[in-house]
Amino acid sequence: MTSVHKTVSTTVTARTYIPASDAMAGVRSVDPALTFTGFGPLPAVEATSHGGPWDRTGDVRTLTFSDGTTARETITSTGAPAHYSYRLDGLSNVLGRLVHHAESSWRFIPETEGSRWEWTFTFATKRYRTTLLRVAILPLWTRYMTRILARTVREVKTRFNV
Repeated sequence: MTSVHKTVSTTVTARTYIPASDAMAGVRSVDPALTFTGFGPLPAVEATSHGGPWDRTGDVRTLTFSDGTTARETITSTGAPAHYSYRLDGLSNVLGRLVHHAESSWRFIPETEGSRWEWTFTFATKRYRTTLLRVAILPLWTRYMTRILARTVREVKTRFNV
């Protein structure tokens, strides 16, 4: 029997002067510990177990958070230079009690000068947890994503001297 999870999503965007192809390569090369620095009760990423490039479908890395918990990220699709997606599962923190897993996707849309970045995070909620996630966690998570995206843009700009 296949289980179906209700989903809750949020998307944040940014515009940069960085071309879409460089943006995708830059974002994937940024260490999450530099950008996921924690926000309110949401812990920071302190380390990743995957050394080297994280750029092919099937690549897996484990994140260790500041509260000692972990999660696994697996790249589920890549479409250079326009997008890539990954699945976050194995959450051992409080969020893991609310969600089965999450899907994250990055899209890099070419514009006349640079690109527009769209980052979407979709949580597959556990039974009877959808409303709680939507009301209590999603607004906080969206603000956290906005901060992460701003840090990521700064990191990528630094790498490309923009």
